[in-house]
Amino acid sequence: MRKAPPILRTVSEGPLVRQARSAAGSVLDDPASRVFGRHGRRPEPEVINLALGSLRGVPGLRRLWRSAGEESSSLMLGLDHYPGTQGPHSLLEALAELWATERGATVAAENFVLTHGALDAVGHALATMPAGSPVLFAVPGFDYRLAIARARCRPVPLAWSPGSGLGAFIDVLSGALAKTERPAAIIACIPSNPGGIAASPAEWERLRELTRRHGSVLIVDDLYRFTSTALHYLDEPDFVVVDSLSKRLGAPGLRLGYAKATGARLAQIRASMGQTSVGVSSLVARVAERALRLYLGDPSIAAEIRGQLEERRQAVRDALPAGLRLGLQMTDIG
Repeated sequence: MRKAPPILRTVSEGPLVRQARSAAGSVLDDPASRVFGRHGRRPEPEVINLALGSLRGVPGLRRLWRSAGEESSSLMLGLDHYPGTQGPHSLLEALAELWATERGATVAAENFVLTHGALDAVGHALATMPAGSPVLFAVPGFDYRLAIARARCRPVPLAWSPGSGLGAFIDVLSGALAKTERPAAIIACIPSNPGGIAASPAEWERLRELTRRHGSVLIVDDLYRFTSTALHYLDEPDFVVVDSLSKRLGAPGLRLGYAKATGARLAQIRASMGQTSVGVSSLVARVAERALRLYLGDPSIAAEIRGQLEERRQAVRDALPAGLRLGLQMTDIG
């Protein structure tokens, strides 16, 4: 990975990190840590913050976590047992309530599997595929290669110009599937990260038809669903939805996500998570459940997040010279 130009760099390495590199080579320089990790680094002054989808610093979420911390004395209860690999039922019930509130969908708590973040959920969804299966996803976009490699599948990136619209990507996807051996998996990041275009009902129907016709699995990376009011068609047997609670709650360090599925696919995801032997920490789950119930009880928080995302997009526009601004593809068009 090329080093980011100084104007985009927001972290710098401290002496401890440099010492660790000297003593252990590039042990800390894995892709996930380089992009997302902290490792004691201290931030430099920002010129332009392009991390639009990061919800850190949202006042409503700060208030939420202050309230969640008021019951910290009860959080240590039950830590004398190992956690299960599927997630505590009380938190899965809160997820069912979240879906009922945001999507108007009745989903049983048993249809959710708790994971170590959304990318982990993608990995468990792909683990239901035979080794070597092709996995199609759009580029530019989120890089799913880590999860694909872990599942021993084969990445098939599809070039797509985001400004061309979602219909154009479905055209590219249709052409690629016609030349791809079965079975294949498709990863669709809709709404696009962080909160761009959402699929119309007609586009969902096209995705559903493609999935059926080619015997594929559709994995919907749905982290920013709450920024869109568009309807989703997500109850197909071979649709898997992955989402992140820690991202939504402005606490990415929790590493907490989930997969939602049905039927045989759900059973396979459960089995994959069961093979890890490292279920989500009981402490993490309890903290998240408390925060999620506060979030559900105060709809103004989600509204504030949507407003903040729009303000951040506008701030980037305002910070750029007019000539550069004209050619800028912002996330609100994909």
